[in-house]
Amino acid sequence: MAPFTTSVAALALAFAGLTTLALAMARHYGAIWRRSPTAAEAALLRALGALLLLEALLACTLGWGVVVGLVAWFCLLSVAGLGLVLLLPYAPQRVLLLAQAGAPLALLLLLAGGR
Repeated sequence: MAPFTTSVAALALAFAGLTTLALAMARHYGAIWRRSPTAAEAALLRALGALLLLEALLACTLGWGVVVGLVAWFCLLSVAGLGLVLLLPYAPQRVLLLAQAGAPLALLLLLAGGR
């Protein structure tokens, strides 16, 4: 798998995962939907966020191997987290759209990168 494809896919998955984890918090959830999440919604968002972050880790380790993949994953988590922190207070609706577009984009990149 090409390093660029792996990087973009893992970054998209990391951004989607961190956004989902942020939406599990009442403050960020309320900024988008104007209400607090129920306990079941918050638990589901936490589980989905963790799953997306694990998928980003898997993409990194498959693309670069375990050692370099772990380092790349931490770097991409930092970049995705910085983007989320800078964008979430000012444009929460756009953050949601980016996260919703990121996961399918990552899946397409990973599937196409295997050829």
